[in-house]
Amino acid sequence: FNKDGELFLYDSDMEWDMGTPWYRPTNVQHVISGADAGFRDGSRKHPAYYIDNYGVIETVGSGSPTGVTFGTKAKFPARYQDGMFISDWSYGNLWAVDIRPDGAGYQAAVSPFVSGRPFAVSGVIVNPADGSLLATTTGTEFYRVTYTGSESTAATTPDTRFAALREVRHNLEKFHGKNTAGAVAAVWPYLGDSDRAIRYAARIALEWQDQSGWRDRALAETDPRKSISLVVALARLNGQDDYNRPPNAPAPDKALQTRMLAALDRIDWDSLAYQDKLDLLRAYQLTFIRLGAPDTATRQRLVAKFDPYLPAAQREMNWELAEMLTYLEAPSAVSKLMGLLRTAPTTPYFGIHEFINRQLRQRQDRGEVVGPNTGLSQAFLAKQEDQIMYAQFLRVLKTGWTPQLREEYFRWFNTAAAEYRGGNQFVTALQTIRADAISQVPDDAKAALGELVTAPLSAGGRGGAAGAAPAAGGRGGF
Repeated sequence: FNKDGELFLYDSDMEWDMGTPWYRPTNVQHVISGADAGFRDGSRKHPAYYIDNYGVIETVGSGSPTGVTFGTKAKFPARYQDGMFISDWSYGNLWAVDIRPDGAGYQAAVSPFVSGRPFAVSGVIVNPADGSLLATTTGTEFYRVTYTGSESTAATTPDTRFAALREVRHNLEKFHGKNTAGAVAAVWPYLGDSDRAIRYAARIALEWQDQSGWRDRALAETDPRKSISLVVALARLNGQDDYNRPPNAPAPDKALQTRMLAALDRIDWDSLAYQDKLDLLRAYQLTFIRLGAPDTATRQRLVAKFDPYLPAAQREMNWELAEMLTYLEAPSAVSKLMGLLRTAPTTPYFGIHEFINRQLRQRQDRGEVVGPNTGLSQAFLAKQEDQIMYAQFLRVLKTGWTPQLREEYFRWFNTAAAEYRGGNQFVTALQTIRADAISQVPDDAKAALGELVTAPLSAGGRGGAAGAAPAAGGRGGF
């Protein structure tokens, strides 16, 4: 906990996912009431930009999180007293996390504090006797860190910037976990708030209230941002996804789904800010995930609505529009996604500090590479991850294929297996995506493709075949 009484944690990555677009690096999270940081199995992980995801304020990189502490009462400059120290056992790093208020939430920046080889740091505390920082390495060594510079080390007071906004969030969180008289009226104005943490707290609060008292009002709401939050709330309350729905569960309420889709359809896409567009797409997703697939007329209407916007200029928007058009079996989806697969960007999706900061490259064989013995630049990895995302979408498409596009698609798997690198389940992920894709190919087309679909996928690089495959029903089908 920091001086404001807010909870933060340092979360581990899943190293077996490295090299795939669903890999999540170790990260720092701000844990608020009702927070969901999006961790799911395999490819079903939720990205941080989802409207129903909240928590991650900074990504760090691959590692093994161990001890953490805030610098409260440390005889250090103010930024360290108000910040967090996080330990990485595997790469020998003690990181300093500069955590600052940002609206009703926080922002963070990670920087190197102490690193060594070896330095398998396992715990860290502030010594109350003298304000030094004490670190231990797997129980065998103790290190003491002191400050001798010219900056003031006087004790800081709680940062009151944005305190009023944090208080708004806290007041909304009081409605979490119980049905409270007057809660709907209190919550409603904040469902479209400009602050994401406040919007999130307001929606969670509303979900705890009896929806019979607010459902009709929600479906009549005309404020776009409020309407998106309200449809998300209704989707979460009125259905379950196919994988969690009990066999005896009642059939989804299709009449309600029709009204929810009508509420979303009223929203003018071109007038929305970028994040609101992503939120709108997620609201459509949840409506289908929780309440079932749309009918043919709805599919055609939504294809006409979203098809003109793909490709987009931003990676996240491309991913979400591509997934939407894949799910809707848009006639243009195959050609557009194959175009994106060919031109995947080379901008790293995550800022993985450990591989950017030269001083923290602990292994001599790394040089200018992303991981040990990979021979892989960060730009190359970004292209690889983007390509895998589009390959995963393409695996379930049935319409729009030409013989040339099918051949190009299945040849890509040979390139990926031979040249791309990843964690322990990387090759298994490629094999599973390819097997799913082959299952969609008609027999006559399979015959024409020959060894491209009959020969086993041969891995030429790092990434063993052990481990679980991407979760069935992951990205590419919501």
